[in-house]
Amino acid sequence: MVLTRMQPIGNVFNKFPRIVQELAGNSQKKVMLVNNGNDVELDKTLIETISDPLLHLIRNAVNHGIELPSERRKAGKNDGGRIVLSACHEAGQVSIEIKDDGKGIDGNSLAMQAVNKGLLTADQAQLMSAKEKVDLIFLEGLSVYTELADGSGRYIGMDVIKADLDKLGGNLNILSEVGKGTTVSISLPFPLAIIPCRIIQAGE
Repeated sequence: MVLTRMQPIGNVFNKFPRIVQELAGNSQKKVMLVNNGNDVELDKTLIETISDPLLHLIRNAVNHGIELPSERRKAGKNDGGRIVLSACHEAGQVSIEIKDDGKGIDGNSLAMQAVNKGLLTADQAQLMSAKEKVDLIFLEGLSVYTELADGSGRYIGMDVIKADLDKLGGNLNILSEVGKGTTVSISLPFPLAIIPCRIIQAGE
């Protein structure tokens, strides 16, 4: 019974290469997706639950993370962008990472948007660390994009994804550097119901 509930995360990961190529083609970009950890197993319910959030994050990486070839050349990069999607078991949790080598997230622009929308005061924004400014993407409706590509913007819906992961007892963390890229890390608890165990009885 336990084994039938366990499925490789590759069942989800393997859907993304085609989607990435379609999105890249529609936006005149060159993008390579690398999958690691396809054999990592998860409970069937978890796999079904994280499929949509991962799709949203992959779309964001292509649409708003990876630059056009001309922009990448100006920045001293290769024409083609790279997205690495990986999974592993770590310290009793399942860790999933989406890493791109795109333009990164401009925390200062996010802070300015937040101030303009009345979500922060100028003094509060000035005291924030670079990481705290990047984490402003979790505020509902906050975006530095005036036009959104097909598949929604990197900053739209992040609050929804975080809320969904919170319900599963998971965590969502974002690290980003302007001009270098963005790494989105997801950690999910490994359900106790599917941890291998042995029951031993002595006498009665």
